Amino acid sequence: MSFTPIPSLWAVRHEEDRPAMIPEEAVSRVLASTDIVQLIGSYLPLRPAGRYHKALCPFHTEKTPSFIVNPERQIFHCFGCGEGGDSIGFLMRQQRLSFPEAVRFLADRAGINLPARFSGASGPGRGEEGRLQLLEIHNAAAGFFRQQLAHQTDGAAGRAYLRGRGIPESVVEQFGLGCAPASWEGLLRHLLRRDFSKEQVERAGLAIARKEGGGAYDRFRNRLMIPICDSSGKVIAFGGRTLDGSDPKYLNSPETSIYKKGAHLFGLHLAASSIRDRGLVIVVEGYFDLIALHIHGFQHSVAVLGTALTAEQIALLRRYTTRALLVFDPDAAGIAAARRSVESLLNSGLDWRVILLPEGKDPDRFLQERGASGFSDALEGSKDLMEFLLDRRVSGFDLISPDGQAAAVNAVLPLLAVVENEITRQRYVEKLARRVALSNDAIVRELNLQMKGRRQDLMPPTLRPKSLPSTEWRLIHLALHHPGAAHRVREAIRPDEMEDQTLRRICESAVMGSRTASGPVSLAMEEPEVQRVLSELLATDLGEYEGEDAIERTLSDCLGWVKARGERRAGEELQQQMKEAERAGDYITLERLQARLLSLKKDQAHRAVQSGREGRGLV
Repeated sequence: MSFTPIPSLWAVRHEEDRPAMIPEEAVSRVLASTDIVQLIGSYLPLRPAGRYHKALCPFHTEKTPSFIVNPERQIFHCFGCGEGGDSIGFLMRQQRLSFPEAVRFLADRAGINLPARFSGASGPGRGEEGRLQLLEIHNAAAGFFRQQLAHQTDGAAGRAYLRGRGIPESVVEQFGLGCAPASWEGLLRHLLRRDFSKEQVERAGLAIARKEGGGAYDRFRNRLMIPICDSSGKVIAFGGRTLDGSDPKYLNSPETSIYKKGAHLFGLHLAASSIRDRGLVIVVEGYFDLIALHIHGFQHSVAVLGTALTAEQIALLRRYTTRALLVFDPDAAGIAAARRSVESLLNSGLDWRVILLPEGKDPDRFLQERGASGFSDALEGSKDLMEFLLDRRVSGFDLISPDGQAAAVNAVLPLLAVVENEITRQRYVEKLARRVALSNDAIVRELNLQMKGRRQDLMPPTLRPKSLPSTEWRLIHLALHHPGAAHRVREAIRPDEMEDQTLRRICESAVMGSRTASGPVSLAMEEPEVQRVLSELLATDLGEYEGEDAIERTLSDCLGWVKARGERRAGEELQQQMKEAERAGDYITLERLQARLLSLKKDQAHRAVQSGREGRGLV
């Protein structure tokens, strides 16, 4: 589908993004060279659904996929939240890029060279921060760290550490592991030579400004470097493990515009296909726990980057699977993280269980001592919510004594009170009653007290029921999907006859403009509401119509309705003008207006007769 954007809208919306406007021809070439299914499939687990592909929407929380990708139209649309657009629009939302940055990203991906003045950035050394620029800096830093690890002397300590942990070269390469030199400015000097500025390196979190003298120094020194990637495999941050015993043992990148600690999962880009295939994900805490799992064949594993599992990470997991096994260290910190994660998982839509390993064993050490088969056995002993909460290592309660039983009930009930599924909640109540030797009724009475007054808060927000498509919507929909309908709409109406301003804009650009546009122009150049409505129109096929006759009837009805509405309003306007002419004593104008009104009524009567004959099959 081709679109003819209004230049003034483009200039206003993107004035702040550009040193120079990107020509439509360049945008068209980039879009024509991009397969939206491949692009979005690198971020989301798309599944074929007839002519389309489906996934859980990345822009809102949902349990049933309503996000579709249309390869024929090269657009995406979510029927749940309304977000939609093309490849450029998806990147702008998913990666939070500006329009020029998204065009440049796709151009680089397709091997298209854009002129420097149209590249979407001021150049890597001029101080303008953008997400694309941060990605470039992190990619350059990752390459530098890999080179350092391979260096005969500078990488010796890093290679020795990896050998000591039993990490083979293939896995080092798979995870992109590297080494930060002991010097204070090794990385900074490297990036400056690559034409990045000191300020840009500082904004990326890779250098720290000196308090005196105006210089800067490397954040990571003498550390084994672990790249943290987003779900598509782009480096967005680093973790660094000390090689000389200095504190802290692990040092992580600060948050930036491309990296938020609780919004990413370490190793997801490597694990995604395995998670989809197995329908299950294993979640661990640390970098080397995750690497050890991959070495031992558990490729469907990710790590939480040192935090308890967050709502954003849970939403990320739900794009790939509905089943999760959480593996935590049995020490106090691991149990606390597990409990916080469990609270986040309630009502998350994930079917999850928790594994607490034996005392003193993190997953890495456990695998070294017992191997893959021993770890598989440990996974078989996973615990549900109630078993986990009542484990003495977690609760600390003695379930044999009455005081311990009462304390356990009081600790567990607040969590049970927020379990929305009544059947699940009842099963937990029964299990709790058995463990503390109390009757179900006693626990239910106490639970009801906990839940009293909270029921409304626990109810999930309901989606507003969508209204039926308007006549104008149906008319534009038919014009976008049926060549014959598009021709008739162009011949019969003008865009200014559309009352809905968004549909009028779409009629101008996508229906009327399609006669002259030379190639695809990005939906992202349109206003947000135009993008949402247009992507919905393009994503909704003609399936509701039973054949060409039904399409023809609907098209005739819609065109007739729009024309009749216009004529009715034109008649009302003529009558108002006639009253004003009569009050002014301008009888010449009054006579002219009366003639126009009579002609309008004759046209309406003639159209009504024609419509009746067509409906009876007489013409």
